[in-house]
Amino acid sequence: MSQGYFNGDILSACDRCHSRKVKCDRQQRCANCADAGVECQRVRPGRSRKRPLPGVLTPEESILQLERPILTPSSQRGGGQESEVEVRTPARQRRGINSHDRLEKSPEGHVRSAGIDCSNHHAMRARSVIQLELVDSRHTNQKQQVVLKAALQLVNQIGGCEEKQPDENVGNETTVITAEDPATVPDAPPAELLLMLLHPNAGPQWPDHISNKTLEKMAAALMKGDFQGQVFHQYCVCIYVKAILHFYQLSRQINSSVVKEQLVRSRNTYITATLRSIQQFNILASLTLQSIQALVSSALLMQQLGDVKQCWTLNSYAAQQIVALGYDRIRNIPARSQAEEEIHSAVYWCYYLDRTVSALLVRPTALPNLNVSPTELIASMQQSAYDPLIRILLDLAQIQGHLLAFSSDLKRADSRYILDTCNMIEERMHRISQDLRTSRESLPEMLKYDWVAADFCYYAIYVEILRTRLRCTFTPLVHRECLVYARRSLEAFRFLQQHRAELGFDDPYPSFLTWTLLLYPLSPFFVVFCNIIGTLDKDDHELIYQITTGLSQFKRDSHLEKVLSLLISLERLCESLFHEDGEALPEMQRPVEALPSIQSLTNAGDTDLGQDVSGSDTGASADWLMWQLFNSEVPLGWLNPDFPIL
Repeated sequence: MSQGYFNGDILSACDRCHSRKVKCDRQQRCANCADAGVECQRVRPGRSRKRPLPGVLTPEESILQLERPILTPSSQRGGGQESEVEVRTPARQRRGINSHDRLEKSPEGHVRSAGIDCSNHHAMRARSVIQLELVDSRHTNQKQQVVLKAALQLVNQIGGCEEKQPDENVGNETTVITAEDPATVPDAPPAELLLMLLHPNAGPQWPDHISNKTLEKMAAALMKGDFQGQVFHQYCVCIYVKAILHFYQLSRQINSSVVKEQLVRSRNTYITATLRSIQQFNILASLTLQSIQALVSSALLMQQLGDVKQCWTLNSYAAQQIVALGYDRIRNIPARSQAEEEIHSAVYWCYYLDRTVSALLVRPTALPNLNVSPTELIASMQQSAYDPLIRILLDLAQIQGHLLAFSSDLKRADSRYILDTCNMIEERMHRISQDLRTSRESLPEMLKYDWVAADFCYYAIYVEILRTRLRCTFTPLVHRECLVYARRSLEAFRFLQQHRAELGFDDPYPSFLTWTLLLYPLSPFFVVFCNIIGTLDKDDHELIYQITTGLSQFKRDSHLEKVLSLLISLERLCESLFHEDGEALPEMQRPVEALPSIQSLTNAGDTDLGQDVSGSDTGASADWLMWQLFNSEVPLGWLNPDFPIL
């Protein structure tokens, strides 16, 4: 490796790594030698420091070249060598960055936007996931390199969307769901619906920000016809969305296909009515708690429909109104009145959507940091079986908010600061993991599936944290841990697919997709894809195949169809690696695994850290491609109906 790109105070690659042509982390005792249990030496003769040509940069240098087009030499460090957390770039010296700035000094509400909103939320990350076992370019033969280049080209193509024109519509197809018979769409919520919602007997209900007392007040007002205009439409939205969530829970307890089909028709009718009322909102109207509640309900509906862009927009309006009315400055914990409880509920639901969707879209957050933990805002009087899960989702939303704010400064931050912050975030994730484990112990069988969905979300976020750490300092242990968590996330998702009959609506696709696959990063898929290409792991390939095959039944929704097309394209690229002739096996020849149980999935400890497959030495170019794909996540660009997928 050329050493001219770095300053002389950085150690050269050790003799063992240099002779084996593998990446060395340049520590006093590098990670590779430590893993092998051998002495780490640097006694070979030096060579001239010639700046490498752009075409032969090492993976590390290539990434630095992309992220830092202008670099200045770092000043000489005094003292001995740093530990694993020492930065390998001179970022510490640039632009006067204080290496001791802490996470709390980088407010979540000031994340830098990319400037061009191409709706490429997954592909904005799609240029960033692999090193170690894949960093060892000896294990990448020519055939793997061809597949890798094709996969990277696909990801880059998706990421390179064009800038939206000022008059171009940024909405999407999910906002035009209509009832089968438009004449059946009611002008106001029917009295029978109101009475059903006031006294539901369908088991545990998914909580929201509208309490039973508030629902009763809204129902009474609509029955009497007391309100028109803005207040009327705000009440309609809140009630319709509550009805849609109620139907979702009800469908999980009904076995009759006839009744379920009627629930789907009723749900679509109420979605149409809700969208009609949302279109009547007036942003110039007076700000009230009711307007905030209606906006949060609208955002929840868009999230249920998989329309994360509209969800972010509507929730941002709610956040701005919360700030304008001073509701973000929490004064009393617990709430001392019914009005305060209503405010707290609206605030923490807005917070959850704000942090979660902003992290997905890589957009600035709209709601400022709260002066209390959002989990403290959950009312203690209205107990729900889902309260522990809501607390976990709020904790994960806090993590995503911190990671979003933190990631925006990665290019300028000091290495030790990055790793210290990752350590702090991982400690919080471990506490959340304990809460996930203990809170599911006494759950009814139906609710346990929701906790498995939370597992998918948890591990997907953990993969993002570990990828952040790997971009700073690469170590074999962290890389293997990242792969393990990616597998766990996908295994949880596969379990949900295999038990979708217990998870409610299946039309146009299973409802659980809207708060798993469509709401959280797809990084686990890319990590596993890279491992398939780099190690030819058949189990990983089978895992991806089963997921894509399960999703292929649901192509009616534009969001899901684009996601599925991308995953299938990558899976087909990997398929040829397992056959000499490059031909894919017929789909019907694939074995189908026995369905695991909730207990087996919960107790399973994934210790498989991948396998090495020998191959020919293909040089640093393959290494660079692996790193690019490892750090990839597909963009929102796939939501464009005109985007060509393989």
